Amino acid sequence: MKRKIKAVIFDLDGVLIDSEVFWQISESTIFNQFGLPITEEMTKQTMGLRVDEVIEYWSKKFDIKNEDKLKMEESIQKEVISLINKKGKPLPGTLKVINELVNQNFPLAIASSSSLKIIKASIKKFGIEKYFSVICSAENEQFGKPHPAVYLSCAKKLNVNPNNCLVFEDSVNGVRSAKAANMMCYAIASNHVNKNKLSQADRILTSLNEFSIKDII
Repeated sequence: MKRKIKAVIFDLDGVLIDSEVFWQISESTIFNQFGLPITEEMTKQTMGLRVDEVIEYWSKKFDIKNEDKLKMEESIQKEVISLINKKGKPLPGTLKVINELVNQNFPLAIASSSSLKIIKASIKKFGIEKYFSVICSAENEQFGKPHPAVYLSCAKKLNVNPNNCLVFEDSVNGVRSAKAANMMCYAIASNHVNKNKLSQADRILTSLNEFSIKDII
């Protein structure tokens, strides 16, 4: 039986904006400043996690002082926002899909591991703030992705049953989070993720350009 989709939820990084590389650059740069030998390639291991969880992940492998953790978090986020403002671009199909969904009166939301200030900086950059009735950041949840908390909170604010939500994700942790929330999930396969690892998604797309509004109406 086909699901009745009543709302659409977007992840941010790697779905609406090509910002995964900004996180890789920012994390490796800041970690290096604190003496941690973490490369951009290594940062792919924590793709989809909140920045505080990224720091905790590396603290299990390296000796990171507690007083440095908050400094790292603030510095990484500041660097990401700077790169978004300088170089941020919407990913292929982003504006087209948003306009199609709005024209069909679908409520739209964002559920991201990024902080609210990074989400807002991104959508302001593209002038698309008005299209999203709900914005949820996992920074406000006890657990980040792959826990379903941020998606469940998003559905609650939309006043839509999770089973009636479609999610666009790009990370393994994000797909797991959406499916754990019992939502339909389309994964956007990027160069940052092995497509085989996204197999839990209901469908895998190369970009949002492959999405057809006919799939959900």
